[in-house]
Amino acid sequence: MTDLLKQNPKELACLGFNVADIDATFKKSQVQLSAYYKKVDSMDARMCKIFMDELRQSPKKILN
Repeated sequence: MTDLLKQNPKELACLGFNVADIDATFKKSQVQLSAYYKKVDSMDARMCKIFMDELRQSPKKILN
């Protein structure tokens, strides 16, 4: 998981963050998962428009 920032999908930056680290803690019969993030200031506007349009159309595509 050391290169997690490099493995994030580039579309994730369109939501304003990237996952920086993931932590899994095991206690007795439970698992606690934590995700740490890093804010993203600059994004590819063209890619983000395409990505967000696709997200908005996804529910309609599933129903079809």
